[in-house]
Amino acid sequence: MIRFRRSKFFKYRGLPFALCFLVGLLMTVAGPAMGSPESRADKATPAPEPVETKGNGEVLLVSLDGTVNPGSADFFRYALERATAGSYEALVIQLDTPGGLVDSTRDIVQGFLNSTTPVVVYVAPQGARAGSAGVMITLAAHVAAMAPSTNIGAAHPVAGGGQEMDETMTAKITNDTAAWIEGIAEQRGRNKE
Repeated sequence: MIRFRRSKFFKYRGLPFALCFLVGLLMTVAGPAMGSPESRADKATPAPEPVETKGNGEVLLVSLDGTVNPGSADFFRYALERATAGSYEALVIQLDTPGGLVDSTRDIVQGFLNSTTPVVVYVAPQGARAGSAGVMITLAAHVAAMAPSTNIGAAHPVAGGGQEMDETMTAKITNDTAAWIEGIAEQRGRNKE
């Protein structure tokens, strides 16, 4: 089920963006400080650049609870357009999916990677999952977060309809998907492993 609503989920309108910014800032500043004193002395961390916001402090909250298909790809395209045109600080997506179609997933990921509005994927509620296509969608977001007792994974491609793929085709599709995931992870500065 796909739901679309304003950010009334959050009591303070700018809180999600502020939290995401603070977590990113903390990781940027604290990460290098974890090294040895010698390495810290050798590397001075410049102060982070100020983030220019759109000023209204609101985020657009949408959710996907189900499979990824052409309808959900259109929905996310519309949500991105609305978030950008409406001057929202970010598009926040609450995600719970077992996966879905590769072509629809590619459309969603391409939209996220090219978005000028930050995209936050939050795998929730507790017990939710970002399986298969959900892995790529989560990786493509500017910020990825997960509620307690959620999981991400099982991104190995399978044939629709329960068909068996021959060994050569399975290898080609697997290699293509792995290269795609590595590219997404690299663009977002995430671990490729």
